[in-house]
Amino acid sequence: MTLPPIDEERRKELVKVLRQKLESGRIVVRQIRQERMQSIRRSFDDKEISEDERFLREKQLQELTDEYNKKIEEIGQQKEEQLMTV
Repeated sequence: MTLPPIDEERRKELVKVLRQKLESGRIVVRQIRQERMQSIRRSFDDKEISEDERFLREKQLQELTDEYNKKIEEIGQQKEEQLMTV
């Protein structure tokens, strides 16, 4: 069974859906970061970790968050290119 090629209007619709999914992914990453930041701050407030350790963990968490957001963006660009290719 062969499927007809997708017209440009449908491709643009699919790109919109793709962008929505990418934004959902970024939101999930931000939510996880927020939860972990709260956990780190709670540990600091409860005197389980030092201030230096808190800053180190927050920095590592932000770097990890940035890395995943970059991956999401890269994958999104690749998929958008694939969708727009005739």
